[in-house]
Amino acid sequence: MSAMLSHIYLLLFTSLLLTNRDTVQGQYDGALRLWRNGQTSLAYTFGRVQVYLKGQCGNVCWNSNADSVFTKQEADVTCRNLGYIGSSYYSTSSNDNYGVDPSPTLMYRVHCPSTDNRLLLMSCSHDTDTISSHCTDANDVGVLCYSSRIWFDPYPGMVRLSGGDYINEGLVEVYYNGVWGKVCNLLSHDANTICKQLGYTSSPLNATVVGLPSQVHWYNSLQCSSLSDCVHECSSLPTIPATCFHSAYIHCEYSAGNSINNLYSCDT
Repeated sequence: MSAMLSHIYLLLFTSLLLTNRDTVQGQYDGALRLWRNGQTSLAYTFGRVQVYLKGQCGNVCWNSNADSVFTKQEADVTCRNLGYIGSSYYSTSSNDNYGVDPSPTLMYRVHCPSTDNRLLLMSCSHDTDTISSHCTDANDVGVLCYSSRIWFDPYPGMVRLSGGDYINEGLVEVYYNGVWGKVCNLLSHDANTICKQLGYTSSPLNATVVGLPSQVHWYNSLQCSSLSDCVHECSSLPTIPATCFHSAYIHCEYSAGNSINNLYSCDT
């Protein structure tokens, strides 16, 4: 009977994702993905870097003639933005085999500090307004990330998003008591806190979707305030799972100004 119920909930969950496809696929500034020969996937560990900015996806320029240098610092932040621990290689389309991406160049003169373990490429200083004519498709940046995820060595209260079409959206998961568990509901401050912990600045919207009843849920809600920057600031640590039959699904975005959280900001 339980197997049949799980199958029914899985069908409902899949149906909801399909019938709300526009919402699930909605992108916001700060989204990042890897592109290879016309295809993108969250499972890619290497490929051409695409950022989402001002309503479109585009590339990052690396050309010293345009005063736009891309180093391991920027590559490491790019890979952390994608959920990996760092980069092992970075390149341009003129010297890799990821393919030539015809998308426009959206960022150049990107510079990330080497010491603060930033989580988002867009939080680094960059230029977007007047792209140099030296930034062509041949100068589009590509990266090769280590396959290890930043959440492979989690700390209590660590958060991640899973099951989304893009890295900045998904079902909210929180790590406690040695287990990743989901959250039943999110208020607006809760969603903003999750996004801030991940390096973004806010959540433009949130939605509740059907989840499997067999999955662990740590919270009915987080009860965060507008001042909360980390989950551990919201409510006491849970000791037993919550009871619900749905999971919170959110989108995160990055807007002007630096996010304050890095990889270790919320690790207490």
